[in-house]
Amino acid sequence: MGHLAGKAGNVYTGATVIDDCEDAWAAGTGATAVSTTTGKIGTNCARGTTTTLGATTLMMYEDISSKDISAYDAIYLWIRSSVDTAADDLQFLVDEQTGAAAPEETLSIPALTAATWRRCLLPMTTPSALNAVLSVGLYQQTDLADGTFDIDDVEAIAEVDGIKSWTLDYNADTLETTDFADAGAKSFIIGGSGWAGTFEG
Repeated sequence: MGHLAGKAGNVYTGATVIDDCEDAWAAGTGATAVSTTTGKIGTNCARGTTTTLGATTLMMYEDISSKDISAYDAIYLWIRSSVDTAADDLQFLVDEQTGAAAPEETLSIPALTAATWRRCLLPMTTPSALNAVLSVGLYQQTDLADGTFDIDDVEAIAEVDGIKSWTLDYNADTLETTDFADAGAKSFIIGGSGWAGTFEG
């Protein structure tokens, strides 16, 4: 089980691993080398290395055992690029055929800062149709020239549709600061604070 609370209050849970990226993915159409390198989760991550790959090109893909993700709402993954990218320069593909050649979902990856891992939440458009996913892939929408592009720990996660009940307990310590200048009347200040809560959905 995994938990992700978004700034808008969205709560996701029940992660299922699509690919752990411990082995190299297959090269897509173009001048691409594939390998593994030290990963963010586990030992390795899948790496694609581009050399004048060009725009609108499948960089790399991974064929997987048939996976039903129709009960899930988003893809959650780690990604890193050796170059700065803008939103939609890279896209993540989800396909019910092998080779990620005709994807049912083409998900825009947000902007990346060079050499920095980023965990991305990619909401799917029609996940209810995805009951037999056979491949996933990384697509280069914009020509990013030469670089390395790493993916790790690809999961599907589900959004909690309703909260039945919740509790939130907020507390702060009260610290006594009484001294001789207080002329016999106790004085206090607020100390460290904290909170705890639960929800049921």
